[in-house]
Amino acid sequence: MREKGLNVQWIIETHVHADHLSAGHYLKEQLSGTLIIGDHITVL
Repeated sequence: MREKGLNVQWIIETHVHADHLSAGHYLKEQLSGTLIIGDHITVL
């Protein structure tokens, strides 16, 4: 992203998977931007 001169504004968590964790917080640390999570993300 940085090499291309692009700027991340939003990191959107749309759903979860029971077999792996999200990289949302890692992406936020690396690329900035605002991390948002839907109200029903805990519903499996």
